[in-house]
Amino acid sequence: MSQAAPPPPPAPEPSPYESLRPEGQRPPGDSRARAGGPLGWLFGDLGLKVLAVLLAVLLWKLARGRLEETRELFVTVVLKPALHAGDGSHADEVRVRGGDERRGIKLTLRGSRDDVERVTTDLYRADRRIEHRFAVTPGPKGRIGPLSTPDRFDYPAEGASRVVTKVEPFVEAEWVRVVTRKVRVVVPKTGQTQRADVEVGAVELTDKEVEVSGPESLFQGDEALVSIQPDLVEVSPWLADNADLATPLQFQVGFRAWRAEKASDRDEALVRISPATVKGTVKFAQRSTQTLDNGVRVLLAGLDPSAYADYDIVIAPSPAYDPGPPPRMKLEVRGDPKAITKMRSEPNEWSFAIALPPPPTDDGVSKVEDVKVPVVLWFQKGVAPPSVRLAGEASVFVTLRRRDK
Repeated sequence: MSQAAPPPPPAPEPSPYESLRPEGQRPPGDSRARAGGPLGWLFGDLGLKVLAVLLAVLLWKLARGRLEETRELFVTVVLKPALHAGDGSHADEVRVRGGDERRGIKLTLRGSRDDVERVTTDLYRADRRIEHRFAVTPGPKGRIGPLSTPDRFDYPAEGASRVVTKVEPFVEAEWVRVVTRKVRVVVPKTGQTQRADVEVGAVELTDKEVEVSGPESLFQGDEALVSIQPDLVEVSPWLADNADLATPLQFQVGFRAWRAEKASDRDEALVRISPATVKGTVKFAQRSTQTLDNGVRVLLAGLDPSAYADYDIVIAPSPAYDPGPPPRMKLEVRGDPKAITKMRSEPNEWSFAIALPPPPTDDGVSKVEDVKVPVVLWFQKGVAPPSVRLAGEASVFVTLRRRDK
């Protein structure tokens, strides 16, 4: 019998080192071929390269988020009362002296970069405002702070108190309990009319009283607030544009001057007035005239006095002019009664004045005869005050008569 042929030997298993062949080399018969050159380097094993890049990016983000970072940020601290239900208090009964905001407070943030950026973003979304709620104890006032630790504040970002490590400067203030009272409004004062012929007749208020809410101390003691003075009513701009005195001026003024007298105790954050402004009217009247009698001064029209050396100055008599000697005038004036009284008591400080016309030329023909010349008020200290003026147009007739040589 013939013996069976032995089975063929098994195919050799591929060597694990085949995959480590140099670029471009393949086992015999392997039809897969890689492109050589730069393209082969760029696109060879493209999937593995993309995966490696993604892993690198993820690892970088993970490492970056865990890196510690320190950052400084300026915020506004808003102080609010911590009022509890049932305690009988209301938020509008408590105010912070100087206002309930403290600006320019610097926060130091320290932590992982992710946490610092998250808290910073949330703070900017909240307009960089954080809060502190202070306890309101019985009594008219109390202290807030000093607040020096980050956990004393409420932040618009979760976990911010762990990231904020420093608050500077320390925040401190005083709160006061406020009450509301009705206060009588004093008739406001008016400014100068700047017109000698007009005086203020009457000032009438539409709002007779206002509500003032402020610290209890504002309504206690010898200086307790029972009336309040509005700001000055300026009338001269209105009079400059309105000749009809029968129409009253309508005004609306606030209380800025009253607040400025004690700015720290009467600022708007602490003391509130309702309504904030008051309205009213100012009526005007024509001032009555008064008679003044005084000497007459001759003014030389800006010329050298020697120009009049050859002339006699003749002023025609009139009901207002007395040639004297000494020459005097009696004229009606209109103005502030106080200013007129002062002029009567100080006659040497002022006079009536006549500005002479220039002398005639030497042609032998021209003359200065019965020339109408206005009369003005003259004062030692310069121009006449706007509160006094002549009641009408006053004038005299002047002749320059040449002396015989």
